[in-house]
Amino acid sequence: MLRTLLLSLALVGACGPKGADDATGDDTTVGDATGHAPAECPADLPQVATLQDYAQRSAEALCAKAEACGCPDVAPDCVAGEAASLRSFLGEQQANGLEFDAGCAAISVAEIGWGSCGFEVDSPCESCAALRGLQGQGAACQDFGGYSDCVDGLWCVKGRCGALPLDLAAGAPCVDPETFELLGLCADSLVCDDVAGVCAAEPAIGAACLGFSCGEGAFCATDAGGQGVCAALLADGEPCDADSQCASHGCVAGRCVPYSLVCRLVPRQG
Repeated sequence: MLRTLLLSLALVGACGPKGADDATGDDTTVGDATGHAPAECPADLPQVATLQDYAQRSAEALCAKAEACGCPDVAPDCVAGEAASLRSFLGEQQANGLEFDAGCAAISVAEIGWGSCGFEVDSPCESCAALRGLQGQGAACQDFGGYSDCVDGLWCVKGRCGALPLDLAAGAPCVDPETFELLGLCADSLVCDDVAGVCAAEPAIGAACLGFSCGEGAFCATDAGGQGVCAALLADGEPCDADSQCASHGCVAGRCVPYSLVCRLVPRQG
């Protein structure tokens, strides 16, 4: 199935055939920038036995992918820095009650190699998470900011596991403005006003930002009076101060540059 890897690696992975967590083999796909995956889910992927191993192998795969994709500002200590960051993030999730699945972790690492520079992957493996919650539909849950202790496919909404409401209309609650808990996704042409906490019409370029939100193709800039105003995303080569200002999402040495998704996921120089 064609999907984009959500690069909170602990939340999105894939489950392979039974016994994949006990298999051994050599991963020859890491660093390939083409995004090619095998026709069938392999049964001989290298074992990922522990959470620490998962963090290390994921870091190695991500940094190799970034190099293969020509990311312009990968940190010299990319693997060490990314592995440390992942160990901290994944360890926090495990401490909050999420369960590690070695089989899903093994394919999650492989999918980094199979993915394109934009991290789309036509994966032959069934989707599941390397670290996943155990609370089912309707169960009490905790939202930890970016993940919860609900099972795959469910969200923690107002303290209970359930499906995340989609295509919300204008005025519908989309985020808790105090806790920033996600309450649902707004319909197309609407954005979530992160100050009021409700769905609202996308502000046009030149209009005031909705909290810090603007419509597609725009970012929230600051005008001469210090007020937030929506401005068109900057093209490659234009001067910038932050990644969020660039259409490519890559601001390097004060200029917007071509920048694939993988470049935003690894430690950068400076």
